[in-house]
Amino acid sequence: MQQIPHGITLSPGRMPPLPPEPEALVRAVTGAVLAVNANLRLMNAAMAAGDAQDLSRAMAALNAAVADQTHAARSMLKHVATVG
Repeated sequence: MQQIPHGITLSPGRMPPLPPEPEALVRAVTGAVLAVNANLRLMNAAMAAGDAQDLSRAMAALNAAVADQTHAARSMLKHVATVG
C-alpha cells in the first residue's frame, strides 16, 4: 500500500492515469471522425451494390468506429473539463 497526502491510501497499480496530452486527444478524435466517415462510405457502397454480407460487415465496422469516436470525444471532454 502506498501512502499519499491527506491520509488517502491506494493499492499499487490503482493510481489514476495521467491525462493524455491535448494533441493526442485531438488526434484521437480526428481519427475517429475520419473512421466513421470512411465506414459510412463503405455502407453506402454496400447498399448501392445490394450485397447483404458487405453491408453487414460495413455496419459492424461503423458501429465499432462510432464507439471509438464516442470514447475519444468523452476523453477529450473529460480532459477539457478538468483543465478549464
